[in-house]
Amino acid sequence: MRLSLILLLLISISSNLRQQETVPTKEDLARAPLVKIEELLAHPERFDNQIVRVNALWVNGYHGAVVCPIEDKKRCIGVIAWPDTERGKDMKRVLDQNLKSGPSGEFWDMEAQLSVVGRFKDTKERARNNPRFVLEVQSIEGISPKPTESKFKHHATIVTNYDKAKDQTAVLMQWYDVVWPSGFDIYNRGSAVDREKYDLDIQAAFSYPGRVIRSTPKLVQLELRVRHPGQAFLKSTDMPELIVQVDGEAISFGRTELVRTKTFVDVEDGQLSYEQLSAYFTYAGLQRLINAQKVSMKVGKIELKLEDRHLEAFRDLATRMLF
Repeated sequence: MRLSLILLLLISISSNLRQQETVPTKEDLARAPLVKIEELLAHPERFDNQIVRVNALWVNGYHGAVVCPIEDKKRCIGVIAWPDTERGKDMKRVLDQNLKSGPSGEFWDMEAQLSVVGRFKDTKERARNNPRFVLEVQSIEGISPKPTESKFKHHATIVTNYDKAKDQTAVLMQWYDVVWPSGFDIYNRGSAVDREKYDLDIQAAFSYPGRVIRSTPKLVQLELRVRHPGQAFLKSTDMPELIVQVDGEAISFGRTELVRTKTFVDVEDGQLSYEQLSAYFTYAGLQRLINAQKVSMKVGKIELKLEDRHLEAFRDLATRMLF
């Protein structure tokens, strides 16, 4: 019965909109610019008859379906879908998976946060219960609700980027500093070098196809970049494993790969080396890391200890791998 109700809600709002037009291709939909509903309402002449994408709150109301700004259900536009096509059947499936009961609890009051692509139209008219602005929907995808203030205590920056050319989304924890080496390490090396000559940062990322995550990614990429006095530690022909100490237990996270290396002589600081390496490990490996109390890493001569702030950043990243 629920699917039948959704079908009824998706039927054409106005006979004036039943015009024969070229159905946009998948490539057209992928290239649709992301536009806020507020922009569509403020500048309808700019977007009239254009294919656009909106991240919105889809509301199945008593008089039909509308899409609204996620935090404002007073400024909405109507939606029209074509349920008799294969594309329409896919959209109904997404709706059925995502729609939840709205505030009233009535059977017709259902909502979902969705990414919707369609042709925006200004009908220039407004009849009773028929909105002036509508979106002829061509594609619907679920999106995660707007995150609340992070419960994780760290200062790392985590960003999400969608690549249209690859149709892939990457989630990246940007470079995050690590205290390296410790004073004890410098003492053991028998050196009185300036601390500023040493630097180490870590970065982690994962990716998934499309704009919406539909399964937990299998791999996490970790990168380390270091600056230190003397010759380079790493050689591309003999890269060491990434050994992670998890609460005292040594675990191999696989062999690393050299991204880049450079050694030069500075007039004031003498010989300096810059090196960057990467390693890939599984989501299960990430779970071992984030559930630990104490974590340290070793890659050849490079040893570092992760603080609570680093583990919190990895925990934050891990939550974004769930769907």
